[in-house]
Amino acid sequence: MRTLLPFLFSIIIPGAGQLYLRDYWKGILMIFLSLFLWLLVSFIPLAYLFTGTMIWSLIDIYLKTEKKEGKSKAVKNLIFSFVVVIFIIPGIFYLSLVSFTKGGEYVSDHYFNENNTQSEMTEIAKQLDSYFYNVKKYPSDYESFVRTKPIWNGWLTDSWENKYKYSQTDSLNYTLTSAGQDGEFGTSDDIVKRSK
Repeated sequence: MRTLLPFLFSIIIPGAGQLYLRDYWKGILMIFLSLFLWLLVSFIPLAYLFTGTMIWSLIDIYLKTEKKEGKSKAVKNLIFSFVVVIFIIPGIFYLSLVSFTKGGEYVSDHYFNENNTQSEMTEIAKQLDSYFYNVKKYPSDYESFVRTKPIWNGWLTDSWENKYKYSQTDSLNYTLTSAGQDGEFGTSDDIVKRSK
C-alpha cells in the first residue's frame, strides 16, 4: 500500500507522490511548474501542462519503485492506480450521485410535495374567500375560477400533478381536496380544505 499511494497521489496532483516519498524539492517543483508555466504561457491549456507533469511524476515514481521494490511491483502499482482513478473513483461518485438523486426524489415525493400542496391549498382558500367576499358566494366551477388569472393555472393540480377535486354543498360552503401521494380520492392521505 505504501508504494501504491504515491502513484495515486501523482495521478490526482502531479508531484504529490514525490512529497509523499519525501522528495520535497522535486514534488514542489512538479506541483508549481505546471501552474507557473500556465501563468507565463497562458495560450497552452492547463490540461496539457497537468498531463505532462503527471507523466513526469509517474515515471519518476515508477523508477524509484522499480529500484526499491522490483519491476513487477512497480508495474502492478502503476496499473492498479490507473484502475482506481479511471474506474473505481468515478464508480463511487456515480453511485453516490444516483443514491442522492433517488433519495432526493423520495424526500420530495414523501415530504415536500405534501407541504407544498398544503401551502398551495391555503393560498387557494384565501383567493376563494376573497371571491366570496366580493360576490357573496363561492364559485360553482373551480376550473373557470382558476383560469380567470393566468398565474393561477398551476392551481389546477397538486404537487403530485393530480387534479384537485372541488365540490360545493351550497353557495356558502366548499370542499377542496387533493388526492395526496397515492393519487386516489377517499384514502387516508387525502388533503382536505373546507370553507370557514
